[in-house]
Amino acid sequence: MRISVEDQNPTRKTDLNEIKRVADKAVRSVFGKASFELNIVLVTDARIKAMNRKYLNENRVTDVLAFPGPGSDGRSGMFGSDRAKFLGDIAISSDRAARNAVLYGVPFNEEVARYVVHGVLHLAGYDDASRSGKEKMTEKEDDILEEAFKKKQK
Repeated sequence: MRISVEDQNPTRKTDLNEIKRVADKAVRSVFGKASFELNIVLVTDARIKAMNRKYLNENRVTDVLAFPGPGSDGRSGMFGSDRAKFLGDIAISSDRAARNAVLYGVPFNEEVARYVVHGVLHLAGYDDASRSGKEKMTEKEDDILEEAFKKKQK
């Protein structure tokens, strides 16, 4: 199994090992795979806005972007791999995570963990565009995070 995590935001300090641990828990919970490849990159608000504009034609900051690979639904990820075990790429705004951690009263690394799980769920085909889809996705996030941290997060 290979989870690659790169922190490209010089203004935030993030526990990369914790990100890998949570990503592993999320992937095993959703995909049931022990052999997989996943890339996660932490970026600034400016970078995720540029990515959102380039890849999704949305000119706004967002918290998480997920680019499925052939290991999830047959499309190639943003950085690409031809191996079937490649699940995809997840980009996370650690700037947004820092602001939301304060807003929701949770530790920064737990907010980042939520974004990791959210990205994995998108790679698995979960969609939060509708109210029911968002509720289903949030419930699954909470279940995975509860297992990962042994407590319920809101």
